[in-house]
Amino acid sequence: MIRAAVLDFDGTLIDSLTQGITCMKRIVATLGCPEPDWDGVRRRWGTYWRNLLAEMLPGVDLEVFHEQWRALEKECTHGYPAYPGARATMDILRARGLATALHTNRGRAERL
Repeated sequence: MIRAAVLDFDGTLIDSLTQGITCMKRIVATLGCPEPDWDGVRRRWGTYWRNLLAEMLPGVDLEVFHEQWRALEKECTHGYPAYPGARATMDILRARGLATALHTNRGRAERL
């Protein structure tokens, strides 16, 4: 008998990709880095950010990139849009008596 469901947050319940690519493009332009293969970035989205950047933007200063990323995220006060049906799916799982949990490496829980 299934009693719980654990769902990944980014890319499963919310669309972090669209805004993430927009933020990355702004940072790449600011840092003057060569543009990565954006299709490759899309395919690898959800990979731990240090690995994603090392692969897609070799030579970029990870700390500088992350500092700029955090600044851009503060501008995003509306959050990331949920995928259609995400809330309804969570409601259905809960209505069926399943405990639900979200898994993310996004950061502070109060932002979720």
